[in-house]
Amino acid sequence: MTGMGGGFWAGIRRRDLAGGGTRIDCLPDSHLLRRLQAVDFRKRKSAAGGGMIEYTIDAAQRLIRVRMSGANRPADLLQHFSNLTADPKFDATFNTLFRISEGATLQTTLFDDLLKTLLEQWQRRRKGVKWAVLSSSRIQLALAKLATDNVNFQFVQLRFFEDEDSAVKWLSSPTYLSKDNASGA
Repeated sequence: MTGMGGGFWAGIRRRDLAGGGTRIDCLPDSHLLRRLQAVDFRKRKSAAGGGMIEYTIDAAQRLIRVRMSGANRPADLLQHFSNLTADPKFDATFNTLFRISEGATLQTTLFDDLLKTLLEQWQRRRKGVKWAVLSSSRIQLALAKLATDNVNFQFVQLRFFEDEDSAVKWLSSPTYLSKDNASGA
C-alpha cells in the first residue's frame, strides 16, 4: 500500500491487487472522499459501451488532451487524475482540452457531491490553468454544464465549446483569474 502524496491526495492510499487492477482506499479522515470508503478499479477489457478516459500530453503546446468515451463514473475520473499525476510528463500548469465523444456518459446524479468534491480538489492542484470542455453535441455540452453547475471554479477557468479551433484559440490566449471564474461561453 502506498500513499499518493499530500494535498489533493491526502488520506488516499493505493494498492495493487493480485488479480490485476488497483484499489484506492480513502482513510476515514480523507477530506476528498468522505462518503466513498473504497473504490475498486479493475483492469477492463475494451468492451463495447465500456467507459474510457484517455489522455495525451503535448508539452510543445503546454496542453493535456483528454478524451472521454463510453459510460464513466466519478470513480473513473478519480482514476484518470491518478494516472495523469503519475505520468512523468504531467505538468500541473498545462491547460486541458477535455473532449466528450458522441454517446459518452458520466453516470452521476445531478449536483453529485462526489463529482463536485473531485473537481474542486483537482482544480486546487491546477491553479491558474484553463479547462476547455469540447463536444460537437449540444446535448453533451448541456449535460456537462449541468454536471458542473454546483462546482465553484475559483482556481481555474472553465469554458464549453462546440468546435476545437475555438477551444484551442481560447486555451492559447493569456490566462486571467478573477474571483468569479464561473463557466463561461
